[in-house]
Amino acid sequence: MATAKKEELREPDPFLKATVQLWDTLATHAPKIGMGLAGLVVVLMVFAGLSAHEKGTRDEAGAAIAKALQIAERPVSKEEPAADAEPVDADEKPFKTDADKQTALIAALTEARARFPTAEASIAALLPLGNAQLRLGKYDEAAKSYQAYLAQGPREDALRSLAQLGLAHVAEAKKDYPAAAAAYDDLMKDAPHAFLKDMASLGKASILEAQGQKQQAADAFQAIKDGYPGSEAAREANERITNLGMAGIHPTPKVSPDGGAAFNPAALTLPGALPTPANGATLPVPKQ
Repeated sequence: MATAKKEELREPDPFLKATVQLWDTLATHAPKIGMGLAGLVVVLMVFAGLSAHEKGTRDEAGAAIAKALQIAERPVSKEEPAADAEPVDADEKPFKTDADKQTALIAALTEARARFPTAEASIAALLPLGNAQLRLGKYDEAAKSYQAYLAQGPREDALRSLAQLGLAHVAEAKKDYPAAAAAYDDLMKDAPHAFLKDMASLGKASILEAQGQKQQAADAFQAIKDGYPGSEAAREANERITNLGMAGIHPTPKVSPDGGAAFNPAALTLPGALPTPANGATLPVPKQ
């Protein structure tokens, strides 16, 4: 009996177990369905918490955190409801601003975590808590939340990569570019799924652009576009390439197998116009 009891105590929290399982499923398909990281976290955590509650596991912590996270699903709208609109429950009303929404989410998560400070569900809640703090510009508080998750969460938990991504975003927002680059490197090394690796690559490319290394940034964005086609990171990289192109900065043309330069649409000029290659370089001529 004693052995059975000890094994029961070691059984993973149903909330966390369901969270990790759903993470593995969604993370694999997230690029195909265009799901952002913030939405992914909310979906998987709400699903896990409600599933645990509905199955009668008595996981009060999971249910409390899931209820708090429902705030993240409420819309933001500055428009007043029409006079003839049906009444909406207070916990379903749109927020006037995103700041109001994030503030309410932080308050709800903080209250729920205070009730169950050591529960695994409360530890997992440090991720959306850090995300909300980051959106409000509370960088130091966000960093503490992410670091707390890394310190308290399971060592083999796939969700650790989200905390690493959060720390990278905090450092980037504070313009601590060396720390941000190091955090993105850690994420590239440790992330269990490709769609986090593309976000890390996007982060590093953004740092290059922020530091004024425009040509290197353009090349890095092009590498993301080529390496992660169809992903959210690739779409954003394409937008950044377009913006840099408007300033006359284009990705370096690829070299074809025969040693000549590959076709580069950015190097084309209209009939009668003077050739103006990107960055003042000489137009590449393929070998004959």
